[in-house]
Amino acid sequence: MVYRTILICVIIAISAITVHARETSSIRVHIEGVAGKELENVRIALAIPEGLVSAGKVNEKWMEHFKEQIPDKVKEALQPFGYYAPEVTVQSGVTDDRAYDLYVVIKPREPVRVTDISVGLRGAGSNEPKLKGLVETFPIARGDRLDQEIYENTKMNLQAAAVSLGYLD
Repeated sequence: MVYRTILICVIIAISAITVHARETSSIRVHIEGVAGKELENVRIALAIPEGLVSAGKVNEKWMEHFKEQIPDKVKEALQPFGYYAPEVTVQSGVTDDRAYDLYVVIKPREPVRVTDISVGLRGAGSNEPKLKGLVETFPIARGDRLDQEIYENTKMNLQAAAVSLGYLD
């Protein structure tokens, strides 16, 4: 009788474990609402973690955890482009071809805009034509959408020019 009770408990435990794994052939992520570099950054942020699908099965608990993280991952992926408060909705389902589909709809909302900018040169290199030209053509102006990539690249180019001319070491 004890052996039978243990066997029943083991069968129930195994059944409970298999309930948390859904047999699928793949996971597909569908993203709507952004394009270009923003879309590419979101795709990278939402890369399916290794091991989420194992032996043709999706780990349901892990998938739920991953789905819960999607809004924060999307928000972080859009920040370099000036979008700090996007609205993100996530839906999921399994299709007839046994694929687990994640649908991510993004409403970027209004981006952060540059309200003030001041770029100048001081010191020995302030009259250097190459440096003055870079400052005069600084590609960010008041009212522009904040784009961290443009800002960082321009700052790096200005610093590299100063170094090449011997003003920074």
